[in-house]
Amino acid sequence: MSIKDKETVQVKIDKEVTDKVDQILDGLGLTTTAAITMYFKRIAADGKIPFDVSLTEQERERIKNNIVRNGELLPQKGYMTEESIEEWLNDEDEW
Repeated sequence: MSIKDKETVQVKIDKEVTDKVDQILDGLGLTTTAAITMYFKRIAADGKIPFDVSLTEQERERIKNNIVRNGELLPQKGYMTEESIEEWLNDEDEW
């Protein structure tokens, strides 16, 4: 595939995450570009993300508790009841 057949993809990812991933990929002998290319090719081949992206019950509870305690993790839509928080957590369009 020639260079003109390729597209540049730009993303913003927390530096702490990229630093950790760079160390892991370096240990595997991979570049970030190679790893992302592998990821995209797997999605294209399988028609889905190649790992589970759902929250565990423990993660859902932790998020819900943080929302109730802090109120700062919610989108600005006025969710304040436990039922509305649960509804927000179940809405895949919000993620």
